[in-house]
Amino acid sequence: MPPKKLIPIIVLFIILSACTRPNLPRQSEPVPTSASGPAPIQEMLSTGNHRLEITIDGLQRAYILHIPPAVNNGEPLPLIIVLHGTYGTGRKMQLGLGFDPYADSRGFYVAYPDAYQKPGERETARWNDGRDTLASSMQGIDDVKFLASLVEEIAGKSPLDKSRVFVTGASNGGMMTYRLGCETDGIFAGVAPVIGNIPQPIFDSCNPHTPLNILAINGDSDPFVPFTGGEVCGDTPSRLCEGGWVESQSASVGKFAAANGCDAVPQSASQPAKVEDGTSIKQQTYANCASGAQVTAYIVHDGGHTWPPRESQVAAGGKATANLDATPLIVNFFLGAVESSSANLPATVVYKTVEGIDPDLLSLDIHAPAGIQNAPVIIWVHGGGYVIGDKTNQVRDKIRLFNSQGWILVSVNYRLSTPEKGAVQFPDHFLDVAAAVAWVRENIPGYGGDPQHIALLGHSAGADIVSNVVVNPTYLQTYGLNLGDIACAAPLDTAGFDKVKAGSNQSAGEQEQWENALGNNPNYLTETSATLLIRPAIGIPSVLGVVRGAERRQQIETEFLAALQAAGIETTLIDARFLSHQEVNSQIGAPGDTVMTEPLINFLTGCFAP
Repeated sequence: MPPKKLIPIIVLFIILSACTRPNLPRQSEPVPTSASGPAPIQEMLSTGNHRLEITIDGLQRAYILHIPPAVNNGEPLPLIIVLHGTYGTGRKMQLGLGFDPYADSRGFYVAYPDAYQKPGERETARWNDGRDTLASSMQGIDDVKFLASLVEEIAGKSPLDKSRVFVTGASNGGMMTYRLGCETDGIFAGVAPVIGNIPQPIFDSCNPHTPLNILAINGDSDPFVPFTGGEVCGDTPSRLCEGGWVESQSASVGKFAAANGCDAVPQSASQPAKVEDGTSIKQQTYANCASGAQVTAYIVHDGGHTWPPRESQVAAGGKATANLDATPLIVNFFLGAVESSSANLPATVVYKTVEGIDPDLLSLDIHAPAGIQNAPVIIWVHGGGYVIGDKTNQVRDKIRLFNSQGWILVSVNYRLSTPEKGAVQFPDHFLDVAAAVAWVRENIPGYGGDPQHIALLGHSAGADIVSNVVVNPTYLQTYGLNLGDIACAAPLDTAGFDKVKAGSNQSAGEQEQWENALGNNPNYLTETSATLLIRPAIGIPSVLGVVRGAERRQQIETEFLAALQAAGIETTLIDARFLSHQEVNSQIGAPGDTVMTEPLINFLTGCFAP
């Protein structure tokens, strides 16, 4: 056994998800498979928070149940159970981790149970996660039975989709999450342990049912739950390094990968840092799982014992990261991991076929939250001067942002004006995007989208395309649509609104791009300048724009919005004078953004209002 470490007693009061002491590896009673059919509802609970109790083995066990507005639709909803760490409570997890807003926008229940605590003995408030040094273990508390029974209890109070029940937890709660994955049979569709590994006493007997989706998050410099396995430290004042022993992160996740029949060696990919805070993120994916499950791990390099991006209350908890947000990551993983109405539909589709053209140039990617119905849709058109760019460029933050609102993001490719990318000119770029809109209008209900609430957004050359498509009816009419079939639009940052005025004052590079892409039409300067095409009463939707750049560019962008207003069109302006052209795009949904994200979300929320 490695020598015990001395850690200051202050570590006992770490984050909401502080390390918890393991309980004796008492094998819980067999828990039967949970049927996926609806349970009879004995008492329907209203939306909001409810403090409830359930009796298990003669003990009163408490939990908070958050019920979203979607319960009023009468359809069975998913459930996420969130487990606290040592000395924690369900209420602290509810206040600290931010699951409830996602529950309200995406339509799922959240349960925040409390570990059993002997009256007046705070030190006993821990889950019996399988370690053999915990008071809850020594007292024989059967938390597996409690949490499995909790699912049935909730099913008796509100319509529950038992095929989509999930559990996550931090530290002691993360280890308890692992135990539930090891010892329950079919109750949980997915588990997401955070800063916890499988306790050694239950590792050999751990037998996950499959398929079982798992997402694990660990810091590789965690000072309490060792990343490479070993003794858990900092549990109690009296036993600083007697918190029991755990397996390594790789062995813990690998146990579930093996059970699901996945590749033994994960595929690793480093994620670009959003914030330079000394941490970095590596994603590990165990591919080719025979069970069809998803097995994924995120490792925070130089990260400590924290729930990303929440910081611990003391430095001894290790370094926190701003490069990963665990709560929406877990929500999206859970809701996307289990078959939904769109699960058998392709996420990438070809919306239009042209002989001799690479299908990828006429494809779109659909990023839809799972389990949604009648969700608004954002169609995103990339920039790149009509010669470069792709639908996958700079969409990660946009996916997270729009999906967190319960909206679908569709990112679109179109043919470009280079030989290897289609070699097209006016009006093919505009017609391609119009064709994509028509495909979305017809097919998005299959993905849970609402064809009556489509917003068309684009940046740079994409903004030029969007502005033309929403002010000139010709392009949409080619595919049987009208301007009124677009709910709103946001062409973001282009001098192409008025190419005549841009004239010689515009950069030679952009002038050359326009001529290369549009110059086959001798009148392209006027016939592709959206400001000059605006007419009243033709169905132009509301428009959001930005103003930035040199004085002439600001004037062009301002006059575009003014022309819309003169035609009776509602407009919204974002003052982006302190952003670069690229930042107008990259800052959408980026952590810490104070310019683009909030006004864009406010605009779209108004656009999608009933």
